Amino acid sequence: MRTNLSRHTCSFGDHAWPIKPIFPAVRDMHNYISSYSQSSLDPKSISLQHTVVGVERSDLRWKVSWKSERGGLERETFDYLIISSGFFSTKCIPEIPGLQSFPGVIMHSSDYREHSQVEGKRVAIVGDSFSAAELAGEIAPLTRRLTHIHPRPFYVFPRFLPLKSGQSASTFVPIDLAFFSKSKRKFPHEATVPSEEDLRSKHQYFQNLCGDQGLIAPGLSVKPNQSPFVIISDHYLNSVRDESIDLVEGYVESVAGSALTLSSGKIIDEPYDVLIMATGFRSDLSYLSTEIQNVIDYNPRDTHHPFLAHRLTFHPELPNAAFIGMYRGPYMGVVMLQSHWVAGVFSGKLQGPTAEELARGLSAEKALRDTFPRPQFPHSDYVGILNDLGDTLGLTPSSLWPDRNTEVVIPAQYIAGDALRSEASRLLQDVESDLAAAEKGRWVAAAVYSAWQGSWKIRRRLESANSHLPSGNFEGTASFRRRVMDMDADDPKMEYGYLEQGKLTTETGMSFDAQRRYRYHYSEESDRIDAYFDDSSDKKFFHSLRFLPPGEESAEGGVWAPWVAETRKGWCAVGEHLCAPDTYVAAYWFHFSGIHLSEWKVTYKVKGPNKDYVASARFTRP
Repeated sequence: MRTNLSRHTCSFGDHAWPIKPIFPAVRDMHNYISSYSQSSLDPKSISLQHTVVGVERSDLRWKVSWKSERGGLERETFDYLIISSGFFSTKCIPEIPGLQSFPGVIMHSSDYREHSQVEGKRVAIVGDSFSAAELAGEIAPLTRRLTHIHPRPFYVFPRFLPLKSGQSASTFVPIDLAFFSKSKRKFPHEATVPSEEDLRSKHQYFQNLCGDQGLIAPGLSVKPNQSPFVIISDHYLNSVRDESIDLVEGYVESVAGSALTLSSGKIIDEPYDVLIMATGFRSDLSYLSTEIQNVIDYNPRDTHHPFLAHRLTFHPELPNAAFIGMYRGPYMGVVMLQSHWVAGVFSGKLQGPTAEELARGLSAEKALRDTFPRPQFPHSDYVGILNDLGDTLGLTPSSLWPDRNTEVVIPAQYIAGDALRSEASRLLQDVESDLAAAEKGRWVAAAVYSAWQGSWKIRRRLESANSHLPSGNFEGTASFRRRVMDMDADDPKMEYGYLEQGKLTTETGMSFDAQRRYRYHYSEESDRIDAYFDDSSDKKFFHSLRFLPPGEESAEGGVWAPWVAETRKGWCAVGEHLCAPDTYVAAYWFHFSGIHLSEWKVTYKVKGPNKDYVASARFTRP
């Protein structure tokens, strides 16, 4: 599994990434955070493998109790307390009547580790967390049957989005670089409770990107009066489209053996082997004394807003304590600025919030907690939170970095001080380089690859200059189906199996069935799609798709003649294959509508001793 946001957002502003995966995997994040710790902290100041079991006030200090890895109970008193035990710290599995009567395996989504847990099995996923859709999209090609039971419709975004949804050849960037920009904002500060106008505007923006998802599945049709929930997954939506995922809307209210009763009254009685509960996490602050829990108004059953603190950080009755990263959806930039704020206040270098500010902050948090219907995330305005914390610390990106482009917001823009600027500058250069490369076509291959999945209608015209190979027309269907490249590999990768079937009718009157098979896979490291033959006797490499920067299309020569009038209405790519003594030149054209491919074309120009033809195909959704 990989992060939903790019490394530009998944970073601390004073520590550059040593490697360049655009969406880091778990091991990449572990290595990055370990590297940050090693470069910033004295190992003697950290005690790992300890479980905190109690925190209580002792006069104006904090008495902390913990169990060591040896099992003994230890205690120590401290002057200051920072609570940073993780918002998503405890698995949340609802108390559903009869759940334990389910005859198969019940597991939380966080317990998924490898393909063998679901391969060839009938699986039901319950919940609408990010992990529900991401996991469903990941395992759909592996399961015998996959059902996703979700309580509400939501927008589904891939990891790469067009910067301009109305352009069929828009630049594509990682989703966070599309969302977290200054120009999309009405004002710099955090918008905690959006107005009706804000919600309408957000729905409109999402719909411009996603189109009417109800045409793919009625259960994904988001109504304008509903709170806009979003999911990030490269393959979920098209796995629903190609019926690899069966979508059912509702809450699971009870379980009786293999029968699942939903809130809609519908009963699903299927012999599922695995029930995956993608039902999120709870914050566990049970180690705090009852007195402290009462002070912060802690509700352990509230998965959305379990306690109250001014700007998620300070509480007026706990002057020498602070919270860091303890909100639903914590971002590393926010954690970084919270840490700077808390360190400044506790060290006496910064003045803490006033009594009036603390009271106002708690009141705002309580109002947000009491808001219904609840939003997906109570503090979803990431850029606004950064700006507010930055203002508190006297950090304004445009002032700190007057010569750099700060339109797209990343944590490095809030770094001050000569000792840290070199690392921050590297991070700023990194995002600027990626944005410049995107203008030239980087990540269009990723967008195409994600959007290809599923079925297509195909019409192909074959123009032959060789009398032995008559011209003709082909009509049929084509499908891109995800499958595992090598199940025996330690880290199996996915690819598309492409199958094209239909009828070829020649101008001489002959008509016969025809089909062809290819394999396609995408490399994020090289940002390239490779095509391979997939016949029983031929598995070799066919060609790579090289996407052309804007303005280069006309330089490619006569093969582009079919697309000259259309090049700027879509993205173009080329590929070549030498199959001695024949040469194949491929010309692709892709037309986007938001995140979707509305149509695409490919022309093959084939030359050889016995071949001289051009085959031009147009693909549209059924």
